[in-house]
Amino acid sequence: MNSDRKMDKLRAILTNNPRDFDDKCDLFSKCGAEEYKELALFALRALCKNGKFNKCRTDAKGWAAHHITKAVFEEQGIFDPYGDKEFITKAAAVCPWYVLRYTE
Repeated sequence: MNSDRKMDKLRAILTNNPRDFDDKCDLFSKCGAEEYKELALFALRALCKNGKFNKCRTDAKGWAAHHITKAVFEEQGIFDPYGDKEFITKAAAVCPWYVLRYTE
């Protein structure tokens, strides 16, 4: 499958359920670093499309944000999220509370 179709398919999965970034991590862990970062940001944007998550939430979307950021900052070995200031800036712009708990 070519790269564009693969990314479209992965984005479609995340559009339907952003938490699948963690729940189906085997699909995303096969991506290169740039694709993985793009998809992580896509998942956060899909989750937060109605506004930033400036505080901890205990609803389903809050738990999804927890799982997405945990996958990025604790579980994947594809890139160093702590050393990638551009990624942190972009992710924190969408989902500040969940990203900054790792980076502050």
